[in-house]
Amino acid sequence: MSFEISDGLKEIERFPVGGLLFDPRNPRRGDQAAVAGSLEQFSQVLPVLIASKPDGLQVVGGNTTLAAAIDLGATEIAGVLAPSGLDEPGLQALALALNRTSDLATYDDVLLTEILGEIHEQEGPLFASIGYTDDDLAALRLLNAPVDEQDFLPEDEETQPRLDQLRPVVCPECGANFHPR
Repeated sequence: MSFEISDGLKEIERFPVGGLLFDPRNPRRGDQAAVAGSLEQFSQVLPVLIASKPDGLQVVGGNTTLAAAIDLGATEIAGVLAPSGLDEPGLQALALALNRTSDLATYDDVLLTEILGEIHEQEGPLFASIGYTDDDLAALRLLNAPVDEQDFLPEDEETQPRLDQLRPVVCPECGANFHPR
């Protein structure tokens, strides 16, 4: 195994948005409104990844960021150049790897619920800028609520018949009654 920092990361540059091309073969569809909300709240904190191609400079990673920035009126965007030794299949593989490795990540739902709850309690637009909704937080709180086993125990035999005595079942085709085994 080895690790290297790409030469393109040595320098973050500012690129005019009008001089950048979107990747026409980008299969990922980002949430442009969520990215725009994040950009408005925090500004651009990560550069987009740009490849030099025969027809111009094309965004390899960060197409949704570029689109959101343009919608917000940006005239330039921070970017880094992709490794120059990559051919077209290599650039496509890099773009897919950036997206897929992000997709494969998971969350510690208990910790996520805690952090979201803390941010939600703050005044102002901070919670709205991170892409989560009140419904998302409510669902996470429900999912992570402590479970009391007593809530699932029958109160008496009238409210919960004996589980070892199955009720007869009526066949929906012929109407015959039978006891499942």
